[in-house]
Amino acid sequence: MGIATRLELTVIKDNMKAVKLYQKMGFQIEGEKVHSLIIDGQPANEYYMYKLV
Repeated sequence: MGIATRLELTVIKDNMKAVKLYQKMGFQIEGEKVHSLIIDGQPANEYYMYKLV
């Protein structure tokens, strides 16, 4: 078994409380997936975030 050296997550771009929390925990924004979700009939973007461990 290998050892994990990278953690990844996605978060809705407009969820700034979550984005700031993840950044406080050491995650960085790596990219953005445009119109990846439909929420209440509206397209929403997601951030790809990562943390090296």
